[in-house]
Amino acid sequence: WLRRNSVTPLDDSYRDNRKKLFQAREEFKPKGCIYCGNPGHKAVQCDQITEVSERKRILARKGLCFNCATKPHPAAVCSKKSSCTICNKRHHTTICDQVKTKSDDSLDNDNKQTEKGPDKKLMRDGASGEGIFPIVVVKVNGITCRALIDSGGSSSYASAKLINLLNAKPSEIKRHRIDMLMSSCSSLMESYDVNIRARDDSYDM
Repeated sequence: WLRRNSVTPLDDSYRDNRKKLFQAREEFKPKGCIYCGNPGHKAVQCDQITEVSERKRILARKGLCFNCATKPHPAAVCSKKSSCTICNKRHHTTICDQVKTKSDDSLDNDNKQTEKGPDKKLMRDGASGEGIFPIVVVKVNGITCRALIDSGGSSSYASAKLINLLNAKPSEIKRHRIDMLMSSCSSLMESYDVNIRARDDSYDM
């Protein structure tokens, strides 16, 4: 039987090809954003697909790990040691659905202080009782736009549309904690150096 069905030894070229194929699969890393496919930014900077449920569906459809989000293996066998930067659990930061970092009691206290604080006031229409937001027209690097004034805010934010119109490059990119009315979260933010002027050029900053 052995004479009729002899085993042919594998040549070296076949072994080399198998080795190269194995290494290529192990070193596979998606380029750019794994969610929207844009090569110009990473997954943590994606503002096109922001829903956690949709991001999980994309990872599942592509067969990518929910922990490292780059390789096609189960999260249980992932060798990545780092954890979520928001909740410290074992999953990728971009699919974390826990954005609250304070207890409900402390949030309630903060909200009460906000309502009483002298620097945070909401204008009201005497007839209807509805809130009136302080919005002014300004020029940002020469582009006319509307600005919502937050007297208690520590940072200024611009829409993606305005950033595209400015055609400016960020001066720095770093992780910031964003405190909102009912929650807080941590996200990578781009900082820009711009000039803000009144529409009649009476002041600038």
